[in-house]
Amino acid sequence: MNVKSIKLSKPACIVFGNESNGISDFWKKASTMSLTIAPMQLDNHPESLNLATSTAIFMELLTTTSSNNH
Repeated sequence: MNVKSIKLSKPACIVFGNESNGISDFWKKASTMSLTIAPMQLDNHPESLNLATSTAIFMELLTTTSSNNH
């Protein structure tokens, strides 16, 4: 799913996991959707981004998209 196509209902909870462990089983079971960062390299492995960086990119895309939809 592309972050630009997300329509969040309010209230919403966004949970981010790290690249080695992801999110816990608790959050996986509680989730209604899941997103991952698309592979950026030819060997099909995501380029390494730390959690703060990937969260910032996601939130910027989500905020920009939400602003354009209203």
